[in-house]
Amino acid sequence: MKSGFSIINIIIIIGLIALVYLGYTQYLDNKIEQTLKNSDYSLKHATLINTESATSTNSLIKDQTTQQQTTTQKTQTLEAEKTIAPIAKKGFYQNNTYFYQISFPENWPIKVRSEDNVSLGTVPPKNGQGAITIEITKGESNEINQAEAEAKKYPGVVSITAEPITLAGVSGNKIIMENLLAKTKTINILLKKSNLNYIIKYSEESPEFTSQVNKALATFKFTSVE
Repeated sequence: MKSGFSIINIIIIIGLIALVYLGYTQYLDNKIEQTLKNSDYSLKHATLINTESATSTNSLIKDQTTQQQTTTQKTQTLEAEKTIAPIAKKGFYQNNTYFYQISFPENWPIKVRSEDNVSLGTVPPKNGQGAITIEITKGESNEINQAEAEAKKYPGVVSITAEPITLAGVSGNKIIMENLLAKTKTINILLKKSNLNYIIKYSEESPEFTSQVNKALATFKFTSVE
């Protein structure tokens, strides 16, 4: 009886040990699985936070950059308008890109093709009225050569003369091209200042218009001290 009892006890004990072992093993497996899940969640959560943080930071940097660019563009535009925009009103024109101004009769229209090509008066000429055209070029001027070449095309019909002139304190040349048949005169005044060529053109449409031109040219002046 003692021997049988001892075997049963041993079997029971072994069974209990096995159950305990299996339970502990299951416990460890659950624990490990839970730990892995927690780690995976933490990693995903951290990654999400980092991604959101990076996205937020990039958006903030982009917004700041855009705002800075917009501000810079507005500043540049305002500066450009302030320093380049011409002043054009009845009887007066001031070019702030090439630094000159001129007054003329208030009934003359103003035609601004570009900052370097402006006409003051009637274009094309009509009823004895014409316009003063002011062109600005860079480099060497070939107006005299062009006028001479044009005159050579029509010998005895077109004549050309050149004479020195001083306008607005700057010395230059006055080229007079005359059509002997049509009895018209075209005047080109060439002035050079600050490496720029100022070419003032007009035709003597009538004695009245020529008088108006001479009065207007008397007001022509440079607004830059250079």
